[in-house]
Amino acid sequence: MCPCYLFRTMMHPDTRIHFISETIGVGVIARRPIQQGTLIWVRDSLDRILEPAAVANLPSPLLDYSLTYMYRNCQGQYVLLWDHGKYVNHSFTPNCMPTPYGFDIALRDIAQGEELSEDYGLLNIIEEFRPEVDGSDRNREVVRGDDLSRHAAIWDPLLESALRKSVSVPQPLWKLVPQAIQEELQEFARGLLPLRSVAQMQIGQ
Repeated sequence: MCPCYLFRTMMHPDTRIHFISETIGVGVIARRPIQQGTLIWVRDSLDRILEPAAVANLPSPLLDYSLTYMYRNCQGQYVLLWDHGKYVNHSFTPNCMPTPYGFDIALRDIAQGEELSEDYGLLNIIEEFRPEVDGSDRNREVVRGDDLSRHAAIWDPLLESALRKSVSVPQPLWKLVPQAIQEELQEFARGLLPLRSVAQMQIGQ
């Protein structure tokens, strides 16, 4: 089986699914260099929003598969991605980050061939887990469901730095961002609006 899958979806067009290892399975890598501040995924109308009751009533095979690839928003709803964003793997030192603006962003420059990663602590996970591979941050060894409230003070400055670059780098996915969010980001870049904290993504916020 070819390790490279050129599915093009609403992730950044310069990304692709790629076999990482027998332990990890597949992930998402950059086909070309991606600059800091680039939107690498945007939530769109094809992503499914499911209420907890609907997820709980799924038959076993569907439930097991879906829980592997869904995250929860601040309303506690489950979001099932239709594109290859669901294959982005966890890292305690990620190069991308989900944001309270409805998109994920590159936290730093990403090299061609580099795997895209995110901290699953930003996804309101259901059960805590200890990653088997990523031990890069010795201050955190376990991903927990309340990590958004625990670590927002660390994550917000990373988001702020990336967002300030977002209005000055090429954005293939910009047209998918709602107009109100585009205007808010422009105002933020000019120093007229404050940053939305990632803590707003915590369930119940």
